[in-house]
Amino acid sequence: MSAGQFDSAIVAYQGTMRASAFEEQLRSQWQGLQKQVGNFQRQLGVRAELLRGTDRVGVVTCQFAGGRAEIVVVFNRNGGIIDVSMTPSVQ
Repeated sequence: MSAGQFDSAIVAYQGTMRASAFEEQLRSQWQGLQKQVGNFQRQLGVRAELLRGTDRVGVVTCQFAGGRAEIVVVFNRNGGIIDVSMTPSVQ
């Protein structure tokens, strides 16, 4: 996403929203996050959690110019992405 290639990020999308709407949601979330914490610098870590029975969550902690943020990706049992959220971390 840091390269602005949001169309590449939707390849694994299997949620209920239209793929084009999901791509726009990702773009909007990413740009909003960058307004809050600056430009992306690097990935700091990843952790996985089980959610809602068979769904899994990947939490990616990232360093931005003005702070950290967590990107939460929810996967269904087939490994398809069904949701993404981005939140600045409180330090």
